[in-house]
Amino acid sequence: PALVVSDVIVVQDNPLLTQALFPVLTTTNEYNFNIDNNDSLLSFNVPTLISVNSTTGNGHFLITNNAVLTTVDISGLLNVARNVNVDNNTSLTTVTINSGLVSGTNIYSFTGNALTEAVVDDILNKLDLGGVVNGVLSLEGGTNSTPSAAGVVSKANLVGKGWTVTNN
Repeated sequence: PALVVSDVIVVQDNPLLTQALFPVLTTTNEYNFNIDNNDSLLSFNVPTLISVNSTTGNGHFLITNNAVLTTVDISGLLNVARNVNVDNNTSLTTVTINSGLVSGTNIYSFTGNALTEAVVDDILNKLDLGGVVNGVLSLEGGTNSTPSAAGVVSKANLVGKGWTVTNN
């Protein structure tokens, strides 16, 4: 719980792990932040993480294939050197992001989850407010909800800024 800065975070293939909490982690300096294939992981919380950066151009943020994961809090995350992928977590209903979240590749993927309408709307709204142009956002697959009327407005705003946005 005291980890503040790390070069890489990989939490992978831990069938008994139920929580992954990094309460004071602010930065990973190299390579990836990867939470993958943890069959019992229910929640993931890293609200103080600001940057997944790299001088080598790496620095993917990946939370994938965690079958019972329901909640992800990355509300402090602002800068990712490469892609943001929160994919194929079939029980994931809640993701909290920051409106200032910037990916170096402008690729954001939340596919194959079970995101609620409110969460889909929140992601669309926060990325719209963030001011990034020419991005790619995927909210399709799994049982992700379709956006509400407000979410459709945010989606249209993003498309007007050069984004490609796909959803269920």
